[in-house]
Amino acid sequence: MTDSRGLPVILLLILGAALTGWLLMHAERGLVPSAPQRPELPDYRLSGVRLRVFDATGALHYRLRADRLVHYPTPDRSELSMPLLHWYPQPDAVPWVVRAASGEVLDAGGEVRLLGTVHIDRATHGTRRAVAILTRDLVVWPRRNLAQTAARVTLRSDGIDLSGVGMRADLKRGRVVLLSSVRGTYVQAHS
Repeated sequence: MTDSRGLPVILLLILGAALTGWLLMHAERGLVPSAPQRPELPDYRLSGVRLRVFDATGALHYRLRADRLVHYPTPDRSELSMPLLHWYPQPDAVPWVVRAASGEVLDAGGEVRLLGTVHIDRATHGTRRAVAILTRDLVVWPRRNLAQTAARVTLRSDGIDLSGVGMRADLKRGRVVLLSSVRGTYVQAHS
């Protein structure tokens, strides 16, 4: 025969085990990361952004500064306020400096869209002349050292003034091609 004094203890143990299982089940649900409730909302914001990106050899490829960065998870996109890009297409060359009022970073940094008025400058370096370019809405592919725009472009370099519509730039080679409606003047310096 069973002892009736042990029955309350057994019932208490069964009730404790059931309660523990229930608590664990609900606690585990809270540990599983949930999908964002509203993916159109940003998942983080940063102020005073300073980013340095190095190439496979460890050489500095570009530096990006921005007053503010807002990241959206879906699609993976970051908005930039006042971006300033120092782009080093070759380790020993002076950088191309690119400034805009706003921008977007897509494809994990593979594509950067600089929006609104865009200023591009490169200082004199060796045999390469200083260049100043003014345009709008520039798309940059940093990994490929390429940039392009479909907007009006003004280029100035040592007495040369060019304007046109559309531009492709291979910044590693220092080549800038204006695509259409190109006009230019050249003023020879007097010695």
